[in-house]
Amino acid sequence: ALVILNSPIRQPPSPLFDALWKNAAYRVCADGGANRLHKATRGKDYVPSLIRGDLDSLDDHVRDHYRQLGCVIERESDQNSNDLDKALTAVEREGYKSCCVYGAFGGRFDQEMGCFQALYKWDSRFDELWLYDDQTCAILLPADQNHEIYLVHSKEITDPTVPGEGPTCGLIPLSVPCDSVSTTGLQWNLENQHTAFGGLVSTSNRVVEDKVTVRNSHPLIFTAEV
Repeated sequence: ALVILNSPIRQPPSPLFDALWKNAAYRVCADGGANRLHKATRGKDYVPSLIRGDLDSLDDHVRDHYRQLGCVIERESDQNSNDLDKALTAVEREGYKSCCVYGAFGGRFDQEMGCFQALYKWDSRFDELWLYDDQTCAILLPADQNHEIYLVHSKEITDPTVPGEGPTCGLIPLSVPCDSVSTTGLQWNLENQHTAFGGLVSTSNRVVEDKVTVRNSHPLIFTAEV
C-alpha cells in the first residue's frame, strides 16, 4: 500500500514516486495529499483508492474531481489522531501488511517527527512500514532481532529513470540509547557498540554489500539516501 502525505510532489512526479505508485495495490491520500497529487499529475492517470482525514485541507475541486473518478472519500474527525494515523488505519482495515509513506521528509520538523512516531506506533501492526521522499527513506528496526536489509544501490544503476537506495545510510537511536548494535555489510561496521545522542551515532555510513545485517538491543531507525 502507499500513503501520500500533504507534502510537495514534483511535476511531473519523480521516478521514485512512479515506482511506489505502480507497485502499490492500494493508494491512500492523507487529506491534503490529494491536492498535491492532483497538482503534480494535473488530475490524470493517478487516481487514489481513498482520500481520508478530517478533510480540512482538501480543496473542493479536488474532492469533486476524484469522486467523479470513483475515489472513495472518508471524513474522520478524531482530533487525537493525525492524518497519517487516519490513513494507516484505512490501510490496516483493508488487510495490507506492507506500506510506504511518501512525503515524510522535507517539511516542518514537527511533522517529520510525527512520521517517525508513526513508525514506532504502528510497528506491531505492519510487517514493513517505510518512510520516503525523493532523497531519503527510513524504517524502524525493532529491538532484539536479527535484521536483514537489502537495498538497490544507486551506484549500480545505469538507467537514471530507475530509483535506487543507498549507498549512504545511517543508524539513528531516536527514541532511547541503544546499548549494543552490531552490523555487517557497511563500510564502517559496528561491533557491540553503544550508540546514543551525545555519543556515537552512525551517520554518513555506506552500504558496501548486497545485504546489510543489524543486531540491536534497542530500537533504531535505519535510513538511506534515495
